[in-house]
Amino acid sequence: MKNTVRGTGPRGSAGRGVRRSGEGVDKPAASVGVTDPGPVWQVEVANRQRRRAVDTRRLAGWARAVLSELPGLERASLSVCLLGDRAMAELNETFVGHSGPTDVITFDYADGGGTGRAGVLAGEICIGVEEAVRQARRFRTDWSRELARYLIHGILHLRGYDDMSPESRRRMKQEEDRLLRRLVRWAGRLSLRPCGRARRRAPLVERGTSS
Repeated sequence: MKNTVRGTGPRGSAGRGVRRSGEGVDKPAASVGVTDPGPVWQVEVANRQRRRAVDTRRLAGWARAVLSELPGLERASLSVCLLGDRAMAELNETFVGHSGPTDVITFDYADGGGTGRAGVLAGEICIGVEEAVRQARRFRTDWSRELARYLIHGILHLRGYDDMSPESRRRMKQEEDRLLRRLVRWAGRLSLRPCGRARRRAPLVERGTSS
């Protein structure tokens, strides 16, 4: 997981379509008469793959839970896009210069590349769902848990973590594991399968928010 691009990228659900005001956005309601409303998170999740049906509202809630665990973070604008192998391979070749699909590609839009304004996170995380399924089989875990790990990994890149050296990789992995444990405590069993009758294929596009 070494795919981070600074200051450039698709800008909103892998660059496909224009984001409408309020669509697929997860953010706290305004508090009337409160001087300091506290941290503000804005999270958008778009599902643009057909391999797995995904509860995008739940995933948005997971993102908010992870953001709440980051010290010093005051404001976040995060877009998460779930993609298949073909779309991930295109992004990987175009923006990273590598061939083939990958697990996660992060686009950092914050001033200073995540370091200029420590209290602000702004970016987009593109996650390969098919890669999550393959890796889950390899490590004998659930694809939802693997996808949660990719989400956390991308968020950490947006907070300035990197995995370019053995020491920085170890530090990032420790924080990744800590946040995954915290997410499990908060959410219980990690599953992104939609409730109710299972569908064989997910719609081409799903947008979700958490309550």
